[in-house]
Amino acid sequence: MYSFVQERVKAPRFCSIDRTAPSRYGYIANVCVAKSARRQGIASNMLYYAVASAKTNGVEQVFVHVDRNNTTAQNLYQKIGFEEQLFLLRLQT
Repeated sequence: MYSFVQERVKAPRFCSIDRTAPSRYGYIANVCVAKSARRQGIASNMLYYAVASAKTNGVEQVFVHVDRNNTTAQNLYQKIGFEEQLFLLRLQT
């Protein structure tokens, strides 16, 4: 359970690591910051921590999904060092 400024959010871990060789990778999901706390470096710090934790566990690549219209998040991830890769398949039912 995480709390900030009287806001409680129950969420799963935002970083997972696939420890099976040979493709050790990490995936960051559900990065969110309360509106009242945005633009203070909190998301950047969470991402730096997740990437550092992944490296410590021998991860060679870390992935994150972001909506193509979410330029704020895209800028954040690029600032951290993520590079754009276009390969996503979707089936709408």
